[in-house]
Amino acid sequence: MELKDKIIEYFFNLLNKPHVAGSDHLFHSELIKAFNKLDADGYSTNDGNIIITVPATGKEYKNKPAIILQTHLDMPAIMAADVDFDFKKDLLTLKVDDNKNYISSEGTNFGATNAIAIIYMLLLLQEKDFNHPEMVFIITRDKELAMSGATKIDMEAFKTAKYLINLDYDKEGDLILACSGSEVLHGNYTYRKKLTLGSVFELEVSGLTGSWANLYTTSTLGNPAKILAHILFHLMLLGNQIQIVDINCRPTLGRTLDRGTMKVITQLEEEEMVQLVNDIITIILPCYSLCDPQLKFVIKPISEADKLMAFDSDSSASMLFNLLFLPNGVEFNNDGVPLASSDILYCFTENDNVLIGEKIKFVNANYNGFLKSKINMFYSFSHARISEAEVVPPYVLNPKSKFDQLVSNTWKEQTGKNMKIRYFNGVLENGLFKLKLPDIDIVSIGPTVENAQTVHEKLDLNSAVRVYELLKKVIENISKEEL
Repeated sequence: MELKDKIIEYFFNLLNKPHVAGSDHLFHSELIKAFNKLDADGYSTNDGNIIITVPATGKEYKNKPAIILQTHLDMPAIMAADVDFDFKKDLLTLKVDDNKNYISSEGTNFGATNAIAIIYMLLLLQEKDFNHPEMVFIITRDKELAMSGATKIDMEAFKTAKYLINLDYDKEGDLILACSGSEVLHGNYTYRKKLTLGSVFELEVSGLTGSWANLYTTSTLGNPAKILAHILFHLMLLGNQIQIVDINCRPTLGRTLDRGTMKVITQLEEEEMVQLVNDIITIILPCYSLCDPQLKFVIKPISEADKLMAFDSDSSASMLFNLLFLPNGVEFNNDGVPLASSDILYCFTENDNVLIGEKIKFVNANYNGFLKSKINMFYSFSHARISEAEVVPPYVLNPKSKFDQLVSNTWKEQTGKNMKIRYFNGVLENGLFKLKLPDIDIVSIGPTVENAQTVHEKLDLNSAVRVYELLKKVIENISKEEL
């Protein structure tokens, strides 16, 4: 069977199982069975990570440093607005084009980047004439939620490993030498509420691709909290007295922020309010639909002449100010290199409180400090109680390392092309592994996945074959050269 056909077979027979963050227990056990079926020394740690150790082949490799291949188990849950899919139990509907160039999924993403990495590990175990040092395959749990797998994993047994190849990347021919760190800032605002008379409406935005704290440096994906604030801003700009009753922009499975709602109360009549909102939507829709073509706005009348508790005018304006002006997007230097990105992870009301979480990703630690101060400034304007999550440090390959040269030279021998050196605003687990293994050299590679982490995600199968051959050759070469 050709390599491409083996990859397709694994996708349809194993990687079609649900493996969404927080609901991947079935896939976890199936995967361990698949590795053990190949006589691999695979086991699950107490924190849910999967580790497979593969002994070195031949005398020349046995005394060489081990090499670690790493990816993660879970995927985000992203589906088209018109698709009814249960990521906890439904099998992915995968499809391959007639020429076997691409594999994709109908109406959902399918976790292509980590799925193909897992397949690479399974394929390496089946290679017959393949000489290599000790290999350690690490598949971390919960990467798309809180990275608890990489945070908790005990790496003491692998202190002698010198190299780690992270396979959580989506563009063939790129070589990632530096990856961002991250930090989450949580703000808890207490606003004033008062009994208010008026008509209640719910504004809903859905069909977003899913806001992911700008994992990709070119991302301009819509954030539901920002979009709802944009609509409300236009309504208030027209002189309308509108107060916020509640807002609910919380992630669904896998932490995608692809929809949100806001309830408001106003003195406007239903017909006038609906017309105003629809007019505003017509104006702002082009701002977002380019990146989110399935974006939908709906206004629903909830009740007329109702009396209920709503945030007063000053509190509603303060909340709107924060949602509009909190940083959201990617910050670049003059050379187009990303310095940091930020995104609202969640925003929802709870009694008299509004809870907002803002995630920063950063390569430049100094710029992270600037962006963090900027966000805290907005929080403090509204007297928010601020708490900070644990910081994940950025990672940069040691300039003295020759590991990148080895990978680049191997790629050039294989394809005749030079690799492009990249600094990626993602792959956060690299920083955590560097903390645990201070002397290790880490790079990230992967095959081309178009529209990764969207419903239009598709894996280039020819690219997947080429990157697998690169991976295998790098592992063979790594013990032949003194790096």
